[in-house]
Order: sequence, then C-alpha cells, then structure tokens
Amino acid sequence: MNSAHNPAIAPMTFHIPISNPSINFLPKSRGSGAASIVARRACQWLDCPTAATQLTMQDMQYDGIISRQLNRRLSRPVARALANTAIGPNLVTSLVLLFALATGAMVAAGWSIAGGVAVQLTSMLEGVGGDLSRVRSATTRFGEVIDGIAGRYAEAAILAGMTIYAVRFETLPRPEVAGVLALGAALTVSYSYARIEASLGKKLTARPPDLVFGLASQDVRLLIAAIGTVVGQCYWTLVVLTTISTLTIVWRLAYLRRVASATS
Repeated sequence: MNSAHNPAIAPMTFHIPISNPSINFLPKSRGSGAASIVARRACQWLDCPTAATQLTMQDMQYDGIISRQLNRRLSRPVARALANTAIGPNLVTSLVLLFALATGAMVAAGWSIAGGVAVQLTSMLEGVGGDLSRVRSATTRFGEVIDGIAGRYAEAAILAGMTIYAVRFETLPRPEVAGVLALGAALTVSYSYARIEASLGKKLTARPPDLVFGLASQDVRLLIAAIGTVVGQCYWTLVVLTTISTLTIVWRLAYLRRVASATS
C-alpha cells in the first residue's frame, strides 16, 4: 500500500546527507498541511540549509529599517556559517551581550572611535541568535524572550558607557540626567511595541509600517549612538536619543488609539 495516498500511515524518514544545498525540499508556500510539516521535519535531518533559510527567514516579525538594509547583511551570513555547528542561539545571544558590556566599557574609558564602531557591530551581531534559530527552524518563545532581555541589557550597557564618557570628557551640565532619560526612553520604546502587539493581537499586521514602528527602533537608536560616539559627542547624542524616543512613544500611542478605535 502506498503511504503517500493513505494519511493513516506516517511516511518513513531517513538520515540521508545531501551535499547540494540548491535542492529545495520545501514547498513554495508556507502552509499548515501535511506537506509543510513533512518538509520542516525533513530539513531537521537533511543537509539543506539554503532551503531552510528560504522558508524560515520569512517567519520574522518586524525588522527595523537599519536591520533590513544593513545589519542583516552580516547577521544572516554568520548565522548560516554557524548552522551546522554545536553553537546554539542562546549561546550566541550570551556572547553578544558580553561583547556589548565590553563595548560600554570601551566607551566609558574614552575610546570613542573604537567604541562607536563596536556599538554598531553589536547592533549587527544582535540578530545572529535569532537568524540562527530561524535557519535551524528551532525558534522558541523562550529564545525570543532571552534575546529581547539581552538586547535591553546590551543597550543599557552602551548608554551607560556613553553617559560615563560624557561625565569624564565633556563639560556640559548634568550628563547623568541625560543618560538616565535616554535609557528610560529607550526601554519605553521597546515596551510600547510589546504592549501594542499584545493589545491589538491579530489586528497587528506581520510587517507593521515603518513610519510607526521603524522610528527610534533599537537598530536606529544604536546607529545614532554609534555615530555620536565616534565623533565624541555622547552628551548631545543622549539628548537626541531621548527626544526621538519620546516622540516615537507618543506617535505609537496615537497609532494604537486610531487602530483600536477603527477596529472596535
């Protein structure tokens, strides 16, 4: 009896190494039927990283403007290079967090140019953990939470380093206040997206508009932080970050009210 025509009989799976990644074992459309399930399971056994990448890279939630245009150009190749290694996404996230802590220390020590470059490199590497889990079709809620928490700590370390730099090497008043405000605004921007997503549920599209969620997203904030650090103007960079983050929060609240009213 042919199991392909009998849904009661599960198809057998074999561990067959395939060296040609150009062979696409996955369906072109992402469905919920048996073919899609079998394809996903097949890529856990077969050596088809390119096919897995084509499917899972489409599962991503909103990506910031800088992430799409710049950061993913580094994070995706790194993730593909790590796909067949023993390095897991959570380990990558932990290593990137350590790198961010070291970056904050570099900025605080006065290494503005190297520190600024490291800030942007941190932003680019932060996507490796998530990209790696998607390449392996192993995305989990726990991993997403860990990645988000690590990202907040990484940004806090960078802003702390910028604040210390402003205290030590700049003569403008109350740099510690500017640092605290920038950190609070940055965390609230991230929280605002999570709350909007929770409030709207399925009403929130898979790819929200850039003019709502792309403004002052973390990738944009870290690019601004990197530029400001390289030129040695951490104080005014913190002020700019606070301003655009606050405006973004207000704008997102207006968006939530408009969408919630329109769909209620």
